Amino acid sequence: MSKLIVLSEEDYEDLTEEQKANWSGYTYRMTYETWDEESLEIGETDDKGWEVEDGGKCEYLEDILRTVSGDANWLEWSSSHPKGQRCNLWINSEGYTDCHTGKITNHSLFIERLDKEPLSDKEIECISEKLRIRC
Repeated sequence: MSKLIVLSEEDYEDLTEEQKANWSGYTYRMTYETWDEESLEIGETDDKGWEVEDGGKCEYLEDILRTVSGDANWLEWSSSHPKGQRCNLWINSEGYTDCHTGKITNHSLFIERLDKEPLSDKEIECISEKLRIRC
């Protein structure tokens, strides 16, 4: 049986009732890190934590992408796996500088399938296209 991929609401509606019942969906998490001039000098972050710790269940991928598309200028994929395999992937953002405080903020976005399967090439391609990530 091939792995289900649900990129859009249309894809979800095309599933059979049995497939819908078995479909787990997606979720996401997003972290942030900020630096001010002083913390940059000593090489430590000023503040860090979860911007979104649990994005909840989303039936289809495009729902998440619409939610996070304006949160940051997403730049590139990263992986905790030394050979860049599909497990433990996340997306890094370009640093945003607050013109009032001078603080720089970076985000990291983690999109996961709730069935714990790694993202497929098709899912990664969709995410990259929608968030304009350089590959």
